[in-house]
Amino acid sequence: MGKLINGHLIEQDVPVPKGNTAEVAEEMEVGDSVLFESRPKANFLQAELRKIGLMGKSRKVKNGYRVWRTK
Repeated sequence: MGKLINGHLIEQDVPVPKGNTAEVAEEMEVGDSVLFESRPKANFLQAELRKIGLMGKSRKVKNGYRVWRTK
């Protein structure tokens, strides 16, 4: 169970769900790319790739920003 403190339940061992971008990063293979409408979203995917030990590059393209997995 957990502890109830001031009306709030403190729990242990509750896993943090992965966000959509983290799942995308895990499924990408070298050479795959994803198109985003904004640079912050593209930067977030690059950060997720780095978190799991992979690499990516992003470039501004005609329709937005594209991130490629490179390693």
